[in-house]
Amino acid sequence: MKPYPLYKVDPINNLKELIDYCADKHGDKTAFFWLYKDKTHNISFNQFQADINALSTYFIDSGYSNDKIAILGENSYEWIVTFFAVANSGNVIVPIDKEFCLKEMAALLEHSDARVLIYSEAFAEKVEYFKNSTKIELFIKIGTDLPDIINSIKQNSQEKMSTQPIDDNQLCAIYYTSGTTGKPKGVMLSHRNLASNTVNACRNFLSQGHSVLFLPLSHTFSLVACLFGQLYYGNTNVINGDIKNISNEMAEFKPWLLFAVPLFIETMHKRIWDAAKAKKKDKQLRTLMILSDALCKIGIDRRRQLFHDVLASLGGSLEIIICGGAPLEKKMIKEFRSFGIEILNGYGITECSPIVSVNRNCYNKHGSSGPVIPCCEVKIVDGEIWVRGDSVMLGYYKDQQATQEAFCDGWFKTGDLGYLDKDGFLYVTGRKKNLILTSNGLNVCPEELEERLKVIRNVVEVLVYQGANKIIAEIYPDLSVANAQDTIEKSINELNESLPKHKRIGEVKFRKTEFEKTPTKKIKRHAGNL
Repeated sequence: MKPYPLYKVDPINNLKELIDYCADKHGDKTAFFWLYKDKTHNISFNQFQADINALSTYFIDSGYSNDKIAILGENSYEWIVTFFAVANSGNVIVPIDKEFCLKEMAALLEHSDARVLIYSEAFAEKVEYFKNSTKIELFIKIGTDLPDIINSIKQNSQEKMSTQPIDDNQLCAIYYTSGTTGKPKGVMLSHRNLASNTVNACRNFLSQGHSVLFLPLSHTFSLVACLFGQLYYGNTNVINGDIKNISNEMAEFKPWLLFAVPLFIETMHKRIWDAAKAKKKDKQLRTLMILSDALCKIGIDRRRQLFHDVLASLGGSLEIIICGGAPLEKKMIKEFRSFGIEILNGYGITECSPIVSVNRNCYNKHGSSGPVIPCCEVKIVDGEIWVRGDSVMLGYYKDQQATQEAFCDGWFKTGDLGYLDKDGFLYVTGRKKNLILTSNGLNVCPEELEERLKVIRNVVEVLVYQGANKIIAEIYPDLSVANAQDTIEKSINELNESLPKHKRIGEVKFRKTEFEKTPTKKIKRHAGNL
């Protein structure tokens, strides 16, 4: 693959411009599909704009200006309308992750100074607790209150919102990081941060079909990559409110594109092979993969025919998966490519709105996170990835000390380790805080060892950390397999023989339960998991 020019895009400076642009350019095309009570619902770009303008007008008429308005709920059309309505009315949206416990939610609502909470039916019982533990003055239920508000004011909102000014540099969202270590921090993002990240990510990657939006919108990867990018290109988003329904939705809507985290891709991979083994066709599948790869090397692509059943299980039209949140094993990328599905890794961090780099449609490298997007600059300082540009956050909400510590001469210090190759592709190798310092003074990146251990048969989850003068690998094995621990230990002994002495696993611990994880399904690195 060779480099080629960036895709041409129209400039967008704020989120109101994004919505107006989408309505002007895409009009009556379908912006959203979703299934509810076995019925298909759809909304056009024009309807979407009208609903946003109505709710924006309600906030303005109710006297809210530069106020914090929180939202708590699963992915839904109403969630999306609320996000844009709050931001475009000159207020600040505060998404609360539904995976947080009740006390954590209340603490974030209080810390954010939220005056309003918009919530879904699933969290109705928690409202009484919030009434007694926060300063929230107005509670709006998505399923009942919100439609009434929008319908009552829709006729008078279009003209009013057409003249509503937006400061591109104004704070419009506070996203609380879940983090694998430490307590959440409120990342302050402006209109310019989010708009710039959206447009410039679209210069790297061209989306040519609709997708299923299943990653929680309370995370910026889902918000910007899955939602904003698809809106910008005029592609339909199928809204998934419950991951249990995703197989039915993929069969119904046949997406061309998915945005996913490694755990989801690993689950898809396992189901493909489990289905093949159940039909006693796993050896045949391996043979077809070898044949397909050989044909592709001489320019003959028969993957859609050879792997029709595999692709049909994923809807039949899936061609690309964008993977973010954490590195993905090269084995997964290679096997999905053999099936006819390209997995493109990207790298992002909430503080950068969040996309920093992403592999391109026709210019990508295994193991990399792709070229840096045009609005970001990246440099490597002592192995750490530093970022500068329009996408970088305003700072941490009510935490000046943490903000100052995160920056150096205008560069944001990500805390992630990595390097840039000669072609400008970014590689992420680990987390600076996780480095193991051995007794002989050498650094070991635990993520590097974890990647090697993950591919060992019967290893489901693994965490590597420093013990007393040795490296410990703690493993959650496949409990359904007899003698799994014995085979894992044997494989680790073989692995150790190929490693330098300072990187060798000194002790293996087995656990009977999964590791505790963040809402984005990363294993938490804290004492409770060690």
